[in-house]
Order: sequence, then C-alpha cells, then structure tokens
Amino acid sequence: MLFMKGERGDIRRGAGSRRGFIILILLVAACATSVFAADVDTLRKAIEKSGDDTERALLYKDLGDLYVSGEDYSSAADAYQKALSLSGYAFTPGEKTTMAVYLSWAGRLKEAENVLNLVLSENPAYTEARVQLARVLSWSGRNDEAIKELNLVLSETRHTPGPGYSWRGSCHGPEETMRQ
Repeated sequence: MLFMKGERGDIRRGAGSRRGFIILILLVAACATSVFAADVDTLRKAIEKSGDDTERALLYKDLGDLYVSGEDYSSAADAYQKALSLSGYAFTPGEKTTMAVYLSWAGRLKEAENVLNLVLSENPAYTEARVQLARVLSWSGRNDEAIKELNLVLSETRHTPGPGYSWRGSCHGPEETMRQ
C-alpha cells in the first residue's frame, strides 16, 4: 500500500511507499523491455521471410528506428547500413540524412559521410545534409573541409530569404513585404 490514513484522517506516506514506487518503476521497465524485445524479434522474422530487397530495406530501417528509440545507436547503425545497402533508392533524402545522423552518433563517421555525399550527389542544394556533412567532417578532424561545406550552405541560404521576405535589390538583405 502506497498511502495510509493517519490518526487525523489525513493521508500520509506509508513506510513502504518508496519501496512500492521502486517496484512499480521496475515493473514498467520490465514490460517496456519485453515489448521492445518482442518488436525487435517481430521485425527480424519479417526480414527473414521477405524476399524483396526493397521491403527488407524498409524493414531494416524500421528496425534501426526501433533501436534508436531505445538509444542503441550501434545496433541502429547496423540496421541502417543493411537498409541502405539493400536499396538506397527506397528512402527520401530526409530519411537518408536522418540515418546518417545516427550512423555518426554510433561513431561511424566514414559511413555517415558516404551516405551524406550520396544524398548531396542526388540533391546538391539539400541544406540539412550539407550541414550534417560539415558536422561529420568536423568530428573527423577535417575542419577545413567542414568550413568549406558550411560556406556553401551560407552562400545558398544568403540568396533564399524565408517566407514573407523578398529582395529589393538592396545590398542590405531582405526586407519584409506587406501582403495586401
């Protein structure tokens, strides 16, 4: 029992309330762990049964996402590598960039760099991938290359103001426009 009535009828914490709370937390964690393990097992079985590379790639990505939700970036990186090797064209540039982020978080900087370069070869103006590439290059100790990538981002974004802004030919940048 977590709470007990005191002499005056008020509710007071019982001696076992802390122990009960800890047991409750452990039970919730155990249930979450078993659900996680069941989900991993279900995805692995689906991957084994699938004969289509694109479907298997999508399932491996789902498996990687599941590992990320459990903060197991190394296992997520393994799953993402398999997904990308099976069918890199099954994923959007945003999905590939996100997978590259988690590859880099797992310490697989070269693999992350390769994925980001692939994304940028398909879409050189994809700012999110270029910024992440700059991070990866910086983490690899290649600061000159990282600065080069960031300068490309700055040169691209300098000429594309956000919504509600337009260039008026001024060297001072965008000015807000009035919408009538």
